[in-house]
Amino acid sequence: MNNCSKCKESKESSEFGLDPRNKSGLKSNCKKCGRASAKANYSTHREKNIQRSREWREKNRVEYNKRRRMKRAETRVKSASTKYGITTEEVKLLLSRTHCQICRREISYDKENRHEWPNIDHCHLTNKVRGTLCGYCNNLLGRAKDDIDILESAISYLIINK
Repeated sequence: MNNCSKCKESKESSEFGLDPRNKSGLKSNCKKCGRASAKANYSTHREKNIQRSREWREKNRVEYNKRRRMKRAETRVKSASTKYGITTEEVKLLLSRTHCQICRREISYDKENRHEWPNIDHCHLTNKVRGTLCGYCNNLLGRAKDDIDILESAISYLIINK
């Protein structure tokens, strides 16, 4: 049991954050008081903090964009893993493919055009993952409602009207 220096309550060690500078290895105030203190400090110095962040982003634009891209990629992998019920490794494998499985167009998140980014294709009835497509081909299947008859009809139309 430890005593919080702010609220003076006696609490379990798990209620305190880690601080290697203290003998006990724990912070002197509990997590709840620490959160309240941080929130009050942020509110008091909000504009100053926002300005400091803005200046850092402007000064370190390349590093900031790199971190944003990495965070976005992590989020993309986690959400796809949850959405399709597959492992993060399987998602990473799908997103690492370099070409669309239908049109063979090169796909990459480095591309400016979002339609040239990798898209995980899945069956809307079973949610089973089928592969990796470019945005154009993914839209093609989606607009045809994954209906083979519609796609065959479109192929016939193109052949007839060459």
